[in-house]
Amino acid sequence: MFHHITTINDPVFMELWELYEKAFPLLERRTLTLQKLILNHRSYYCNAIFIDNQFVGLILWWQLGDVIYIEHFAIEEEVRGNGIGMDVLEAFKNKAGKRIILEVELPTTEIGRRRIEFYQRAGFSLNTYKYFQLPLRPKAKKVELLLMSYSETLSLHEFKEFTGSFRNICFEPFKHLIDVNEMQ
Repeated sequence: MFHHITTINDPVFMELWELYEKAFPLLERRTLTLQKLILNHRSYYCNAIFIDNQFVGLILWWQLGDVIYIEHFAIEEEVRGNGIGMDVLEAFKNKAGKRIILEVELPTTEIGRRRIEFYQRAGFSLNTYKYFQLPLRPKAKKVELLLMSYSETLSLHEFKEFTGSFRNICFEPFKHLIDVNEMQ
């Protein structure tokens, strides 16, 4: 089900990248140049999702100590709505065996509300701490999002621990490629 990609030369990478660009707003995705560098990070996993030898989605995640952070998860539009996303999350949760955290848009749009509901049906809890995704591309601004966690909400200590780990592992090594003045 999960095919780990470590280089953009992987024959599946461009198909995954096309879905990534279609599924996420510009401010919530990296440039290809930055993605190339991150593929080699020891804590990062870029997984193409296959069912019956057909590419159906992507799950891009980080191992942050005792926590797994799902940074991007998307299923191809043509196969959405028939339970594949839920099946993939169940398989991922079973394989992970750890606390899982992911980001969702604010519930200010129908799509934002539907995503939150989807993850709640999958056993994730919505956290209400003020949270901003750090910039993922040059000249980008922070994006206000919400965190969801499997299966219980995060304590304030866990929230602070996660945001610190994220900054140190997922952001600091690459910040020279992003305009850090936009972080203010």
